[in-house]
Order: sequence, then C-alpha cells, then structure tokens
Amino acid sequence: MTFYTELRPISDDFVPAAPAVSGLDRDRLLREAPTAEAAMTAAARWGRGAAPAARVRPAPAAGPHPYGGPRDM
Repeated sequence: MTFYTELRPISDDFVPAAPAVSGLDRDRLLREAPTAEAAMTAAARWGRGAAPAARVRPAPAAGPHPYGGPRDM
C-alpha cells in the first residue's frame, strides 16, 4: 500500500535547473498539484484507512528515492 502526491510550488523563487533534475513539470504542478495542506490532509486520511487494514503503522518517507519514483515502478 502506498500513497503518492506531488505538491504545488509555493514560491516563484526556484533554481531553474531543478525541475529538469527532478523530471517534474513546474507549470503542470502549478496547475494541477494540491496545496501542501490538501496533500497532508489526504495523506492523513489515507494513513488512517491503510494502517488498520494492513495492521501496521504508516512510515512517512520523502523522495527523491533511489528508484526515481512511482513512474519508474
């Protein structure tokens, strides 16, 4: 069971080469990604639902991950 989200950028102050390194499209994130508040609310909701079903305690993790993310799976 996994939860994945991307976050809407919060500032126009960024390193222009960073989106190329991450493989993310900053313009798409500005249009489509949830705010941090909405993403964390969704993550908490997912965690409350996933933990009892799996009988585990969710362990948050943040990327970049060695495998590159869900698109590489």
